[in-house]
Amino acid sequence: MQFIQEVHLGNRVEKKKAGQIFLQSRAQLSLELLMVFLIFLSLLAISYAAASKAGDVAQRKIAQELSQSSFNGFASALDSACSLGNGNVRIVKIRGEKAAISRASDGASFAFTAGNFTQSANSSCEISILNDEKSDEFAIENKNGKIEIS
Repeated sequence: MQFIQEVHLGNRVEKKKAGQIFLQSRAQLSLELLMVFLIFLSLLAISYAAASKAGDVAQRKIAQELSQSSFNGFASALDSACSLGNGNVRIVKIRGEKAAISRASDGASFAFTAGNFTQSANSSCEISILNDEKSDEFAIENKNGKIEIS
């Protein structure tokens, strides 16, 4: 004995067996679950992209702050070695990306470059740079009133 059920579809009526109705409802349920899953995956992809973008911005900000801090430490050590006179030596460790020091044409100014960060400063002593390669550590030495950076 098979059960026949009337299914009302808008303005028409169809007679279907109970098994057909059950299969159609399972297929519709599967399709709805698939749609919900696709929406979930889309939202997950959007949130991942937003989180990774925020992470990249934070990493750049940290690198910028480390470079600024390293520049401040370098400039302070240079001023200290200059003001304390002959024979004073300061060792400066650079945090973050390696830095390069370049001397300006006036001989008493220098530029500090680390990654995308560049800043210049002046010194009351003449500056000589012995090594112009990027480094994570610099020695600043006062030799008879002239600062040597290596």
